[in-house]
Amino acid sequence: MISQTDLLWWCCLDRCQSLREIRSVCDIGLQEIAATHPANFAAALKRFVTLCGKSEIDMTDCRSSAELWRRLGREIVSLDLVGTDPSLIRFDLNIDQVPPRLAGHFDFVTNAGTTEHVFNQANCFKVLHDLTRVGGIMAHAVPSTGFETHGLFTYPLKFFWRLAHANDYECLDAWMSLDRVTKQPKPNVTEFLRDDARKFGKARSDEHHPIKFHRLNFDDYESGDSSLYIFLRKTSSAPFRIPADMPDERHEEAGRAGAPRSRWRWR
Repeated sequence: MISQTDLLWWCCLDRCQSLREIRSVCDIGLQEIAATHPANFAAALKRFVTLCGKSEIDMTDCRSSAELWRRLGREIVSLDLVGTDPSLIRFDLNIDQVPPRLAGHFDFVTNAGTTEHVFNQANCFKVLHDLTRVGGIMAHAVPSTGFETHGLFTYPLKFFWRLAHANDYECLDAWMSLDRVTKQPKPNVTEFLRDDARKFGKARSDEHHPIKFHRLNFDDYESGDSSLYIFLRKTSSAPFRIPADMPDERHEEAGRAGAPRSRWRWR
């Protein structure tokens, strides 16, 4: 979903690359608009539309990202398995590859909470890479911590650091939102960990099981949800490279051997 936060953040991209220059957009997944605070959302939307050069257009009744981009006069393609929007191309991020007519085509590619639902992460990020033109922007807004029952994956900052290093992406922004209120996991998660169904009895019958040794009580567990936001600029026409998580000195050795040197350094 596209929220007020996404629009506020996209407006800030204008400081790095004029939003007027974005002519072609690809959403990874059909995206509805979530205006949980209508007045604030309307203000953010007005600013975004103005920066895109269409201040005269009323967007307050838009219900999807695709509709928003169409009214702005942009080309919009949405890759998803289900849906009925005219922008939809049926696409399975687990296995499908970018067709030649869309390869390197888009100025702005959005991953607004989609890739965490897909098992094949390597293919997801290859697809994003292949869709984006050289100089184009990939906008990632994904869960980082918590969200125990939301999707299949959460992402540490290091994931994108290594992704950028492998593919010579320029990082234009990286930040994290954190829910200040901690909470317990959903009941089905706690019930599973406690073994309320008594499926783990044999393993846990050992008196030295870590749960007993550390006196763990899953009812005491609390965590907070956080999301990670990353702008990455594609700087090269080189094929997608799968990141490797190696110590820094081995990354430097790989760079001397011909792999791209990252524009984003971990300090």
